[in-house]
Amino acid sequence: MEESKAFTTRFPGRASVLFNQIEISKATFRGEPVAMLPTLAIWDTGANGSCITPVVVQALGLKSFQKAYVHTAAGEAIQDVYEICIHLPNNVSVNVQVTEIPYLSDDFEALIGMNIIGLGDFAISNFDGRTQMTFRVPSVADADYT
Repeated sequence: MEESKAFTTRFPGRASVLFNQIEISKATFRGEPVAMLPTLAIWDTGANGSCITPVVVQALGLKSFQKAYVHTAAGEAIQDVYEICIHLPNNVSVNVQVTEIPYLSDDFEALIGMNIIGLGDFAISNFDGRTQMTFRVPSVADADYT
């Protein structure tokens, strides 16, 4: 059985946006060293796939390998697709295909979508007025609060 890796992020109050400090690199294979770009990523369970902005593409010198038709809050478009590695907290790293979107917000350069969230267990709680999110990959058990 594959070892599970996990992390928890706690927010000081009730959070309306879930986010983490992450690092992004070119896709990694065989453990070769790569340049890392630190950035903030928003978590979005309503997004099928993960996304990056042109800032990430330019900083890492990424090369698109295909185009994809995407639906965003700003409308529909054909966007470039890249293979990258997203390094989440606590040494949770995932090679993943992402689409480039023109803009997220002034604070975020990456969006974590269901293509990553669906690889593991993801839970949000708001006990005592403080939001906490936790993510574990791979999934190891059902979470059932009944």
